[in-house]
Amino acid sequence: MQSNYTPASLSKRFFAHLFDIIILYIITIVTAFIFAIIYSLFITTDEIPEYLAYGLFFTISWLYYTLMEISPKQATIGKQSMGIFVTDLNGDQLSFTKASLRICCKIILSFVLGVSFITMFFTTKKQAMHDIVSRTLVVQKVKNEN
Repeated sequence: MQSNYTPASLSKRFFAHLFDIIILYIITIVTAFIFAIIYSLFITTDEIPEYLAYGLFFTISWLYYTLMEISPKQATIGKQSMGIFVTDLNGDQLSFTKASLRICCKIILSFVLGVSFITMFFTTKKQAMHDIVSRTLVVQKVKNEN
C-alpha cells in the first residue's frame, strides 16, 4: 500500500455500505417494476418466479459494484460519499476481473454465509474476507498536516 493511503475506518466502510445498499434497493425496485410490466405482457401467469428476482438483484449488484470500482474514482457512490475507495494490494486501480471477483465473494460470503465483514476487526489493513480473497484494500487518503 502506498504511504499516502491508510485503511478506511470501519465506520466509513459501514456507512458507505449502508448508503450503497439503499441505492441498490432503489435501482432494483425500479428495474423490477419495469421488468414486471414487460414480463406480464408476454407471460400469462400472475407471479414472477422467485429465482428471477434473486437473479435480477445479483446482476444489478454485480454491475453496480464492478463498474463503479473499476471507474477512475475507484468507488461506489457510498464509498465516494465517505471519501474512501478500492485498490489492489499495490494501490492500483482494479481490473474488471478483480472487481468482479471481489463483489462475487462479497455476495457469497456476506449474504449467504454472513461472515465476510468479521475479519475487518482483526486484520491490520481492515480487510473484509472478500478483500482478502480478491487481494484488495479499501483505503482513504492520508490528510496532510502542513
